[in-house]
Amino acid sequence: MFETPDIQPFLDSLFPGAFAQLFSQAMDSLMMPIVVGLLVFVFILKFMAGPKRRRSRKRARWRRPASGRMPSRRISEKLPEQLSGKAYVTDGDGISVKGREIRLARIDAPEQGQMATAHSGKIIDQGRSAKNALYHKVGGREVRVVVRDQDQYGRLVGTVYLGERDICREMVRDGFAWAYMEYGGEVYKQDEEEARQNKRGIWAQKDAIPPSLVRKKGYRPRG
Repeated sequence: MFETPDIQPFLDSLFPGAFAQLFSQAMDSLMMPIVVGLLVFVFILKFMAGPKRRRSRKRARWRRPASGRMPSRRISEKLPEQLSGKAYVTDGDGISVKGREIRLARIDAPEQGQMATAHSGKIIDQGRSAKNALYHKVGGREVRVVVRDQDQYGRLVGTVYLGERDICREMVRDGFAWAYMEYGGEVYKQDEEEARQNKRGIWAQKDAIPPSLVRKKGYRPRG
């Protein structure tokens, strides 16, 4: 008669306690093939379930944030020292040269739609006036940009020259922009004083409000 081998030590290592004894008795009975089949089935389920849990944890680490936005990455870029080409005016302190957006350095021109009242009572769009002034200076002309920095919007920040003329300085001196003191505008401070004393451009109006105040959320001019 077939004699069942002694597998009790092996069972004790896998199934401690009463379950091991029950399994040992089953091995000696006619139910041995069924029990062996169940054992194999349990082991198959065990090894199949383990990798799935590991894969799900890995996917969770790369899940998209609840906001739906992936974390932004700042791409470092080596800035050109100079850029030359035909200027296309975008606003009172911005141009485009060879497809690159340029923010005029050290000055701050009125925003588009920034309104003011002249002493005559006429309402003036200071932003449009500044854009027109810059267009008449450099629009469609070959300029040279000395790049100084890059702003948070990816625009190059630089001083614009038409020949030997510093266009940034001219915009301040003619009263179409403020000297941007927070960003090196001290070099144009004297030009701003000259425009203010002679009531040029924005200084010919009653409410010359710096664009930095206009950009603040909820700002309302007095008067």
